[in-house]
Amino acid sequence: GILDDIWNIYGPNGTGDVYVFSLVGSSNDKTANFFITRDNSRLLKKLDEDGKQDLTFAQWQSGSIAAIETDWPFEKNKVYRYRYERSGNYLRFFINDELLLEAFDVDILAGPGFQQFGIELPYTHTYIDNIKVFNRPLAQKVSPLAVADTYFRFGDYEQARAYYEALNNAYPGSDVQAHSLYRLGRCETEFREFLKANNYFQAFLVDFPEHELRDYVIYEIGRISIMQRNLPEAKKWFRKLSQSAPERVRRLALMAILKYYLEPYKDLSRHNPTRIMEPEKVFSIDMVAYLRKIEDEWDEWALRLDTHLMDEHPVWMSIPFMYIRFAEFERIHERYNAQSPVHWGIRETYMIQGRIEQMLVDYADDEGKVKETLYRLRRWDEFNERFTKDHDKRAYYMATKQYEKAYELIGDNASAMASYLLAVGRYEDVIKNYRTDDYKYLSALIGAGRTDLVQLDDFPTENRLASLCVILSGREQEIMDQYHITDHIHKEALASLLIRLASKGNWSAVNAHLLDLEASKFDYWLTSITRSAWVKFALPPLMRFYQTGDRESLVKELEAVRSDPNHADTHYIQDMIGCMLDEDYEPNVLFRSTRIFKSLKLEIDGKRTEAVAQIEELLKNLKPHNRSVLRNFIEWRLKELKK
Repeated sequence: GILDDIWNIYGPNGTGDVYVFSLVGSSNDKTANFFITRDNSRLLKKLDEDGKQDLTFAQWQSGSIAAIETDWPFEKNKVYRYRYERSGNYLRFFINDELLLEAFDVDILAGPGFQQFGIELPYTHTYIDNIKVFNRPLAQKVSPLAVADTYFRFGDYEQARAYYEALNNAYPGSDVQAHSLYRLGRCETEFREFLKANNYFQAFLVDFPEHELRDYVIYEIGRISIMQRNLPEAKKWFRKLSQSAPERVRRLALMAILKYYLEPYKDLSRHNPTRIMEPEKVFSIDMVAYLRKIEDEWDEWALRLDTHLMDEHPVWMSIPFMYIRFAEFERIHERYNAQSPVHWGIRETYMIQGRIEQMLVDYADDEGKVKETLYRLRRWDEFNERFTKDHDKRAYYMATKQYEKAYELIGDNASAMASYLLAVGRYEDVIKNYRTDDYKYLSALIGAGRTDLVQLDDFPTENRLASLCVILSGREQEIMDQYHITDHIHKEALASLLIRLASKGNWSAVNAHLLDLEASKFDYWLTSITRSAWVKFALPPLMRFYQTGDRESLVKELEAVRSDPNHADTHYIQDMIGCMLDEDYEPNVLFRSTRIFKSLKLEIDGKRTEAVAQIEELLKNLKPHNRSVLRNFIEWRLKELKK
């Protein structure tokens, strides 16, 4: 299987279905938790000694079909023999030939890739080697379903369908016929022959109303309705699920309802943060009201089905990230648990609001998040005192520009070496030796002034920096043609074009573009705010000021930006405007552009000499690879002020 991370397990073709055996260390390093997972469905709940659900453990076992918490006496530096086994519908996990965990899955995973296992060992400092894979020989006596099931497991639905049809006719009234009807419906669903699939499922319900697959069949009928975008019909069937339905089935039904609502707007989720493929569709409805409706459906159906997806499920995780994009920050704090993996949405919100110190409270025991937070807060001494491993020391030395000390701790770490070479300005070495590290390579091209070498399609995983290279090489239109104006990358390209037009005195063209810019929607994603809020909210009034010299109108426009309700909790916008308007304004520690916008205040106030001195001092301390469109803007202002 393919593991994205512990919370988000994907199988073949991103289905979310794959069997994964997990060994997860506990916080006290004395116990271990074992899981068998598939498609984020939890079928077995661990109970504590009083018979109450241990929620912390339950969160860890999200996606499990079996789980156990054990005080197995692990010893450091000792080798243990693990065995993972799949036999029919059973999955088993052994350590040193002792059976620790067994699961039965009535609807065993089937199709290309599903016969594989995934193995993960997070937070355990454990290494795996000497992996061997064995297959048992074919049994002397096999089920009549064996051949059909084999074709089904390998995704040959055409052949599987032919065998299941024969079995359906040959074994009337038997368990073989029941399984054949169910799998025939699944095959027809794969072919999107929904009417035929429904006929098989309905025949199953008539002939086998008490069969163990009954609830699976009901779910499949509802799923077909979801695929046909018929939510009322799907709900009708999901209501028929029995109270004793396997939890996996109930959770799949809940997930299907959520997917129905989210599917048209999936480009807004965390997994696609920089691209909105159809922005007109996205912004044509009241998205916040739509998200509230989804949450209401969630509450109703989670209660009705007596189940829960847990906050880390990718379908559910996308909702807080969608709220962010519409500046609904407080809703995230109201609704979502900071201790769940939705913390990525909460972290983004803290960053946007300038409240990142709260991360040190919410995640005091999470070393990784504490490190990240201290680093972002630039609390270097505290960082250095608390984290003493070589890679932490190296990060500290790099952050405090003690590059030679950092160099001594690099060893054979190629990424760390590339970072060091960038920091000391050895761009050609990075370009020559680190082509596979897209971020470092592109940064070196920027530092070396060779951005003309960059073609956007060559860097699909580093589109932001590749786009910046294209912009810096004067190819703004290429970016603007590919990205919608809602996208921060389009806005950066437009800003670069406006700077060039203004420097040539082509104000009519500037003003024409400003009309489009001001009419565009703004996406309040963190990257969008830090990269393009200045383009959307500060550049238009500044461009008008440069044409008219009307300081009063400029101040009025900037005050309107500051008082916008969407910006009340957006520290970057508040800091940006505050630095341009208020003499003694003190921005949030996260705001990295203080000197740029304070120099603009000097220009706005007519203090040209002081503005020139401040901009020159600012630029003197910037490294060549730290170039941005905002830096181009301030360099243009320096040239204008010197005239």
